[in-house]
Amino acid sequence: MFTQRVVRIHLCNAYTLALSSEIPHLWKSLSNADFNLPDGLPLAKAISPLKNVQIRGMDLVKSTFGHSKISTKLHFFYGVSAEEVDDFCERLTYYFGSNIRFQVLAAPFADLENLNLEELQIALRLSKPDFIWIGLGTPKQDYLVDKIYEWVNHPCAIIPVGAVFDFLLGTNHEAPQILRKMGLEWLFRWWKEPRRLTKRYTRYNLIFLFQVLRFFFGKLHSAINLFKRS
Repeated sequence: MFTQRVVRIHLCNAYTLALSSEIPHLWKSLSNADFNLPDGLPLAKAISPLKNVQIRGMDLVKSTFGHSKISTKLHFFYGVSAEEVDDFCERLTYYFGSNIRFQVLAAPFADLENLNLEELQIALRLSKPDFIWIGLGTPKQDYLVDKIYEWVNHPCAIIPVGAVFDFLLGTNHEAPQILRKMGLEWLFRWWKEPRRLTKRYTRYNLIFLFQVLRFFFGKLHSAINLFKRS
């Protein structure tokens, strides 16, 4: 077995970290995690300027399914609509091969308290998946990690991956590789969805920048400690 316990993993970017400074519930979820991985390049550089420590959600999913021993584990996906389930299953098979083992449970677009969490809880206890991938968006998906942690009684990894579900479905597209390498993936997303993202980027990028400046000027912001775990 790849792990002997339940492991909570969060993928974070500048927005996640800045938002956690305003929402105690999100901060608690990140603090409870076993691993917080820097998804965004600006955050990765803030943590380790001289090393490439970025772990993008899509790259993590691809590398997991590309690993011969891990790809045969049972993967559980939660976060697509009922209308998208069939297409999502087809695309998983297309991307990762027909031999992969997975289950997909539909989740309507709703607040966490309005989701059918009892159905999710039963499905997880019956299937006992090795990997639980959540695609509900931040911070909702991060809150759900702790709930699932309380439900499951078998070793597994719980990983919220947000936009990865949209990439797999083809309803959204990854930024060109050159922009990803330059740390400008956010600019591509803003260009695609300016109405939704302008306020987010304006406010929370400034908050994140302030956090980084505090860190580099010796006033250690406790958020950085989330990424110092071995």
